[in-house]
Amino acid sequence: MIHLEGQIINFLVTVALGLVMGSIFDFYYVLRYLFRPRKIFVHISDLFIWLFMIALVFVTLLYINWGEMRFYVFLGLILGMLIYYFLFSVYMKIIYERMIKIALKILCMIKTIVMFPFKLMGKAFLYLAGIIIKIFMWFTKPLRNVIVKSRLFIKLKRLKALVSKGLTRLKR
Repeated sequence: MIHLEGQIINFLVTVALGLVMGSIFDFYYVLRYLFRPRKIFVHISDLFIWLFMIALVFVTLLYINWGEMRFYVFLGLILGMLIYYFLFSVYMKIIYERMIKIALKILCMIKTIVMFPFKLMGKAFLYLAGIIIKIFMWFTKPLRNVIVKSRLFIKLKRLKALVSKGLTRLKR
């Protein structure tokens, strides 16, 4: 049998647990508001948040009073959540939103810093490829001139023009 002081402490712990649960729900609400996931992800994340809350209450109750469910436990959880929502919820949502936005900006900066060398190497590769292509075009210019002036190439060019004309007539 738990004495009155122990029950009062257990009640206060469940009130604190209600405050924590309200805070977790608000954090989850802000995450859903900012990221706007698809419906299927909302349902899945709702399931996981509820499973997490159940596990949190279960472990806390096991720790404070060996898992006994008494009326003051329910009362403490409800009272803690009500206190949280009426006193802290509005301010905590603003704080959570700013924290998440700051974290996203920091992650974006880290991504930019990490990706910079790869972007630089990509630009250098494209620059070198352009130089190699220009050198190749310079070396093959006499050969291309001979090919362009050949009769076969001229006939192929005319054939291509005739085919494209015929295709445009068929489209009309």
